[in-house]
Amino acid sequence: MLTIDADRCIECGLCGLLCPAGAIVNNVMNNEVCILCGECERNCPELAIKASL
Repeated sequence: MLTIDADRCIECGLCGLLCPAGAIVNNVMNNEVCILCGECERNCPELAIKASL
């Protein structure tokens, strides 16, 4: 499961643009749709997206 840290997120929208599954809309992660590819986490300029248990 991936989470977006709202305190670190600058709402640039890059994560949503890069998500091949369309799992991020308006900076909100939908883990039911997420395919755990890691594109959002790797490309977040603020390191606001992290894997969590």
